[in-house]
Amino acid sequence: MYPISLKIILIINTFFFFTFFLIFILFPEFDIFFSNLFFYDNNFISEEIILIKDLRSLLKDFMILFSVTSLLIIIFNFFFSKKKKISYKYTN
Repeated sequence: MYPISLKIILIINTFFFFTFFLIFILFPEFDIFFSNLFFYDNNFISEEIILIKDLRSLLKDFMILFSVTSLLIIIFNFFFSKKKKISYKYTN
């Protein structure tokens, strides 16, 4: 497995952000269409099916966990790379 640099991750993330941003700005009816897929008899389907409610809760927790973990990795990487640069600078 090859390590992915932060610059490549940033480029990929930015690409997907702007892609979805443009899609939903240019075609706002997509948002309404996708929302209607999850409604049945004017109720959200998670109100009818408990498994979906639990799944939504679990996925929300994972989404928060992944975001926080990614942020921590970026912060640690930033500080450790600065520390390496500083120690390298003083040793030479």
